[in-house]
Amino acid sequence: MQEHIEYLQNLGLTEYQSKAMLVLFAKREATAEGICRHTGIPLTKIYSVLKSLEDKSVVKCSPGKPRIYRCEAPTEVLNELIRKVASRIETLKDAKREQLKGIKEITLPTIQREKAAHPIMQIAVAA
Repeated sequence: MQEHIEYLQNLGLTEYQSKAMLVLFAKREATAEGICRHTGIPLTKIYSVLKSLEDKSVVKCSPGKPRIYRCEAPTEVLNELIRKVASRIETLKDAKREQLKGIKEITLPTIQREKAAHPIMQIAVAA
């Protein structure tokens, strides 16, 4: 299971998000409490984790109580996450020329260390 978590983390998810997604991949739908039971994610955190997955458009939540969280088929979710990573890479590539130009023009500041206000006093110990 750890290798799946690491793979999802490489696609931009946090550890908690990855664990929640794995439960949803296996069950296709679950309540927040059910996801907690299988992941160990604290109940105090699970709603923000699931909301962040909704914001990434990889999880949907049903209205009503209890809320039921669902995801698309794993292939579709992984394709969406990979598409987002690829888009970020393209954005980074596009910004590279400007970054390189700016890096070449960096001037480093010289920082002066403050001198000690009081010299260190040595204390002689009588033997």
